[in-house]
Amino acid sequence: MGNLKTANVFLFMINPSVELADYGTQSNEQFQSLLKAELAQSRSTCLALDPDYWWTSWFRYYSALFRPTLEALCKKSNLSYYDALKRCADKVAILELVPYFSQQASTIVDLFDELPSAVKAKAAAEEICLRAESGDVSVLIRWSNEAQQNDRWKLGKLPPERVKSSSSRSGFSKDARTFLLNSLADAIKKES
Repeated sequence: MGNLKTANVFLFMINPSVELADYGTQSNEQFQSLLKAELAQSRSTCLALDPDYWWTSWFRYYSALFRPTLEALCKKSNLSYYDALKRCADKVAILELVPYFSQQASTIVDLFDELPSAVKAKAAAEEICLRAESGDVSVLIRWSNEAQQNDRWKLGKLPPERVKSSSSRSGFSKDARTFLLNSLADAIKKES
């Protein structure tokens, strides 16, 4: 989700969670059109963080995940919450290794090397990490420690100043929130 070419901050996830509202969201024709545009990379914003699509289950999930960081960004950058969300939607892309619903990632671990979409996600992640090494972008990997990161994403050694892991299941760790805040603030400052 989001534009992989223009984003400055990337969130790598294993797979999405599922809730009853997802079925309603995904059966909505407007959402289906938006999702197709997102997958074709013809949108410049991240659908999951765009407040214009507040009614989607993805927005509810990701806006809650980003809320503490966005509140801090409002204070740091003197933005309204809506403006912080819009800027975040412009600057963030979310890459899911296996973008299929499951209750636990451990139940689909065998698919990480087999599914064509997972192979493409890993290739995109490798390109993004090269951009991170050159200082162009920042990457936050959620729910993975270094061993899981190598096992699931197979990314190798990454620059710690541009790539951070967060293994907190209830949101982002404090270090990850700080990393995300600084990455977003830097991206917004570059834009000005």
